[in-house]
Amino acid sequence: MFVKLTEVMSRPAVTVKADKQVDEAARLLVDLGISALPVVDTRGVLVGIVSRADLMAPTEGSVPKTVADVMTKEVHTVGANCRVSKATRIMLESGIERLPVVRGGRVVGIVSQGDLVKVLARDVPLQPRSPIPHRRTSHGG
Repeated sequence: MFVKLTEVMSRPAVTVKADKQVDEAARLLVDLGISALPVVDTRGVLVGIVSRADLMAPTEGSVPKTVADVMTKEVHTVGANCRVSKATRIMLESGIERLPVVRGGRVVGIVSQGDLVKVLARDVPLQPRSPIPHRRTSHGG
């Protein structure tokens, strides 16, 4: 069975505009209990992602004021019709915890490692395992 991301992703994804203040993004993360926000421009097109780690990273020079100052600009994304298995592979190979799901450059959802684990949990048969009989092994003698 092939599961598409639209079946498991969080939607709509909460996004933040690149020109928002860093403290506003931090407040959103805390208030919503999430670890990252896709960053969009004034037209709603994805331009980056800002995570808790981005907000905590030390900076050189001036103090960051806007989300654009701290966001990760190169973002891995997947399409809405992507299979869960492909998203899982991208996350594992890239060492990332979440992927924005896009359609036409616009964010339509976000999928996290937690969302993917839920798929695994629901697809595992919930039947009790039979006990494995203990066997005596003779080693000669």
